[in-house]
Amino acid sequence: MSFLSWVAIGLFVSFIANMLLHKKFVFLGREYAVDAVIGVSAAVLTGWLFSTYDMTTTTGVTLFGLVVPIIGAALALITYHSMAKHLPTS
Repeated sequence: MSFLSWVAIGLFVSFIANMLLHKKFVFLGREYAVDAVIGVSAAVLTGWLFSTYDMTTTTGVTLFGLVVPIIGAALALITYHSMAKHLPTS
């Protein structure tokens, strides 16, 4: 898969996570911006790692090629939000 498809997957996953976590449609807020950066970064990183180290075939559009960046972005967002709950607010 290409870099642009990983970015699109990251944006999609971060949008879904934002709607699930905040229970509202916030597309241009601070919450979505943070989720989008984390989701896109994680999707690109996991997609790149799997294709670079040839852990499996992620060239072309395959089901596994779609699932890898989705899982990476979802895990990164879950980790971020579980850690953010315990941070003190200023």
